[in-house]
Amino acid sequence: MGCEFPKYSLLLAQRRKSDMFALQKKLAPTLQQWNEHLSCANTTCAVAGRMWKRVSGRSPSIRLHNAKYCFPVCFEEELRRRFEKLNTNSIAKPRRPHRMPLGLLMLSRGDIDNAQLRAVITRHREQSTSRIGECMQQMGFVGERQVTTALGAQWACPVLAENVTALPCECPVPYPLLHAFRMVPVSYVAATRIMLVAFSDEINYSALLAIEQALGCGTEACVAVRGK
Repeated sequence: MGCEFPKYSLLLAQRRKSDMFALQKKLAPTLQQWNEHLSCANTTCAVAGRMWKRVSGRSPSIRLHNAKYCFPVCFEEELRRRFEKLNTNSIAKPRRPHRMPLGLLMLSRGDIDNAQLRAVITRHREQSTSRIGECMQQMGFVGERQVTTALGAQWACPVLAENVTALPCECPVPYPLLHAFRMVPVSYVAATRIMLVAFSDEINYSALLAIEQALGCGTEACVAVRGK
């Protein structure tokens, strides 16, 4: 009997170890799912480290480039960081003039004459912060609709009709970023996952690409009167 008891204890310990290993293996997929559910790619996230708050509060999340972020705080912070980087890069690398200048385009369309164009160019040089289309409007040579139509021709994209009521669709992109790039999401077709984005100035295709990558949808650009 003295020899059988240690042997029995050893077999029991091995059985428990085997059962524990089987249980861990069985629970591994579930634990992995919970870990992904509770995680946040933002290293400064105040919620990710508080498991009970994360579970009980059912904090919503959204994916960006296959990384998960708490919504809306961490998601907006990451988007803001990406857009600011995008904006900095666009300033550091000036665009080469690859389109007909707006002034010449409006001259060719008959919106302004030679004397007005020269006056606008002079005014534009004096007010470097103003855009040439804004200078034309300030000087009373053209209306906002004429500038918008010319912008559509310059960027080869449609102009939002005046009789269309453009109500911004739901979009998780923070308003300050939309305002900085002078754009607004106008409509979204769920069947095709296409978002129509209106610009009141030049079309920023880098910003459109960022929206496509962040939201996993396609985008189409148009221009609209700024008052819309």
